[in-house]
Amino acid sequence: MNYSPAQKPAIANPKSEIHFRWWRPILGTLLVLAGLATAVLTLMARRLGVPELTSTGAIASLVFVLLIMLLVVPPLTRSAFCRSLSHRFPA
Repeated sequence: MNYSPAQKPAIANPKSEIHFRWWRPILGTLLVLAGLATAVLTLMARRLGVPELTSTGAIASLVFVLLIMLLVVPPLTRSAFCRSLSHRFPA
């Protein structure tokens, strides 16, 4: 069936709404923690003098930075922009 936006049926399962709502913050947190762990491991490999592991860790850190920029920063920017507008133009 085709519904107009005003006629969409209610969600039958509230658990799916909660699950859908929390997956982005969890993914963002895990990405940031994994990026930090990779950076720490890269620094440890450099201090131990293992150039192969250092270069691999540096590449992995750059991949995590790219993923964070694509998946974490845009929602944070939208949220901050919406909050600044809500303070400027209260309802």
